[in-house]
Amino acid sequence: MAKGEGLKIPSRRGSQVQILPPALMKLYYVTFPDRSEMERITGNLIEEDIAACVNSFPVGSVYTWEGEKKREGEVAAFLKTSDGMSEELVEKLEDEHPYDVPEILEIGVEANESYEGWVEDETE
Repeated sequence: MAKGEGLKIPSRRGSQVQILPPALMKLYYVTFPDRSEMERITGNLIEEDIAACVNSFPVGSVYTWEGEKKREGEVAAFLKTSDGMSEELVEKLEDEHPYDVPEILEIGVEANESYEGWVEDETE
């Protein structure tokens, strides 16, 4: 299979579903209570070569926690890592994150070859 191609299989509805090959890199979306917590945790991930890059930005979150409606300001971050470091990244986030239930969303991505190579090199 060429890059970006996957196996096509029939679905129950008669259309086809494409199964993509595993991504070489992973993108994680994670929220933090504030910038200092985000910088502390993601700084450790960069320092330990678990993440190659982090992009962060302020967000407003609306959610229910323990039956109560909440509106909070948070800091969200996209963390980029290699497929081989993704388990370690999630474990470190779960261990160090201050939330009881941290939001750690894994997004399989495909990037240009030079960027994927850089992420792979930085997370060895």
